[in-house]
Amino acid sequence: MARAKLADVARLAGVGIGTASDALSGKNRIPEDTRERVRQAAQSLGYVPNPVARALTSGRLPVIGIVITALRHPKEFEPYRTYWGELIGAASLAATDRGYAVTVLPGLSEVMTSALPVAGLIVITTFEDDDDIEHALRLGLPVVGDGFVEDPRAAGWVDLDYGAVVPLVMGHFVAQGATRPALLWGTSGDAFLARIDQAQERWCLESGHGVLSACTDPANDGLADAVERLLDEGADAILTVVESVPEIVAAIEARGLRVGSDVRLVTLDEDVAGRLANDDVSTVGLTGRHYADEVVGTLIDLIERRVTPPVTIVSNPTLHARGSSTGRTAR
Repeated sequence: MARAKLADVARLAGVGIGTASDALSGKNRIPEDTRERVRQAAQSLGYVPNPVARALTSGRLPVIGIVITALRHPKEFEPYRTYWGELIGAASLAATDRGYAVTVLPGLSEVMTSALPVAGLIVITTFEDDDDIEHALRLGLPVVGDGFVEDPRAAGWVDLDYGAVVPLVMGHFVAQGATRPALLWGTSGDAFLARIDQAQERWCLESGHGVLSACTDPANDGLADAVERLLDEGADAILTVVESVPEIVAAIEARGLRVGSDVRLVTLDEDVAGRLANDDVSTVGLTGRHYADEVVGTLIDLIERRVTPPVTIVSNPTLHARGSSTGRTAR
């Protein structure tokens, strides 16, 4: 059977070729009933747009760029290795299902994206002063982001509400009898972790608890000291967004305390299939897979003009409560 052409779709839908093209690509203002009629005609004929022809027309390839500047800086990349690895893999699968490819970029510039004419960008920033955001906005492409403050200039900005983690976990701690819940975070200057710390301060203000948090250094050389500071100030529950659980547990036990019965513990490191679940450590389900599934679909909808910007995704994190936060011994 000959491959269906755009002219065949237009003929079946009763519209001109230009209208059929605009309806399928999301361009211009096509009445929704006409757009739907063209889509149904394309589906019934098994019509698949030629990606090369589409790229020549639009000047953009069906490619999504994932920008991770920290790839150039091993110390910045290391704490997020598992999360970003999951994100890249899941984004590739989600994009392929929609007819797009994914390329990973270690930074962003106009020169780079003009050489690779991507249709949209996912910008993963580590520090608030990263200039990738500015570059992305100047390109005029749909942009989704992870872990930075929404920019009103970006008509297609998508951001996950990681601040929801704090009230979820702190509420759990209080329900389990904790009176001095604390936050352990790290890498001063990191935008995502700074927002978690801000969310902790808001929760403490709203709930009447005293603010109790400690920040370790980028390489986590001061991790044990940070745990010591929290325990010295009476912490009986710790939410850690530093993915070094064995070291944290060791620092708690060095004080003669037991994780679970004396000090509650929840970590952002979601490795339920591996060591953490086996060690009975409570985790918050923020995974790269979950982020990619939501964000890639939304970004492609923005590219194809299936949704009207701005679009905001609010993620509802899942707490997997195990022995380390419910009173049983984790080890």
